[in-house]
Amino acid sequence: MNRNRSLLYIPVFILGLASTNLFGQAKFSEDRSRFSADLKQVMDASQNQDAIKISQTFDGLWNGGSLSDKQKQQIYSILISMQKKRYRVNPNYMGYFDLYNNAVLIKGVKGVKLDSLIYVTSQVLENNPVALYQKYLDFLNVFLGQNRFYSTSFNRLNVQTTNFSIWYIDPKTAASQDAAPVEPAVSKVEKLNDASSDWATSFSEEAKPKGSTDVNMEDVLGSNETPVITLPSLTGPFIKISNATMTISTKSDSVTIRNVRGSGMAFNNVFVGDKGTFDWTYAGMNGSDVYAELDKYTMNVSKPELYAENVTFSYKGKIEKPIKGSFAFKALNKVDKSSNPYPSFASYSNKISLGNIGEGLSL
Repeated sequence: MNRNRSLLYIPVFILGLASTNLFGQAKFSEDRSRFSADLKQVMDASQNQDAIKISQTFDGLWNGGSLSDKQKQQIYSILISMQKKRYRVNPNYMGYFDLYNNAVLIKGVKGVKLDSLIYVTSQVLENNPVALYQKYLDFLNVFLGQNRFYSTSFNRLNVQTTNFSIWYIDPKTAASQDAAPVEPAVSKVEKLNDASSDWATSFSEEAKPKGSTDVNMEDVLGSNETPVITLPSLTGPFIKISNATMTISTKSDSVTIRNVRGSGMAFNNVFVGDKGTFDWTYAGMNGSDVYAELDKYTMNVSKPELYAENVTFSYKGKIEKPIKGSFAFKALNKVDKSSNPYPSFASYSNKISLGNIGEGLSL
């Protein structure tokens, strides 16, 4: 008799566990008025201290008066959509709440600019898989929270500007148009440096840049041809910046590009620029006298290097007027810069009018 009674309790106990898993899971209610309580419950259930801290900051933002009722409604609608897609606390919810923490509390985003951020976020969620959505959140959080387009323990691309905006172009629409390759090209001057560059100590993923062989120096320097630069189409979510200062940094190297204008794409880590000034301060020269004005160029923000064609090079007191040519810079993984070939410039023409190149010297 006792044996049968104990057997009777077993299925009841199992049913109790099943009820907890199926019906007791913490989640966000459709009722937005319950948000603060739901947020605490969901994040506490994760037992992730970073998630709990992020949620506490966001709850303060939510109830602090910085968000309009319409913005709250849109933000909450995106959150419910994430929940229906079965997104996780880590990293999805964490990245989503931190997006607004960084945008509003650190970067001071508000009004129309915040409306644009919310809209772009909704479009990325609606039109892309979770991996790309998370990549978008990570890219935006690095920019908004750290003033960077890229950041690892090995290298960083810092971006200082107050002039920025968030945009979105559906990748399916962009794919139907003719577009240039998104991988940044290697400049002609980089091809010339290929033979003497210390590739083993660079951060480049490739041993040599594509197309770096069989280059005739006379063909490069003696040609008057100005290359036609075709920039890749902007696609997916991207950040437009202007009047910016970008700094390429590694553990042993750092260089700054000023007056930068362009767009950083979140999905492929490509920056498409149409303006920038690189001076030769890095090489120990007067940056006001020796500098290159960048025109159209692309760069992979994850690599500490920059190549550009059709740049305008000035060397006051040495060259009578600015000249066009190829530019290259690569941060090398070595402290001694005495043998560093960068920054480098190669003119498209060997017909250059020189000023005073030094006492007792002629060319």
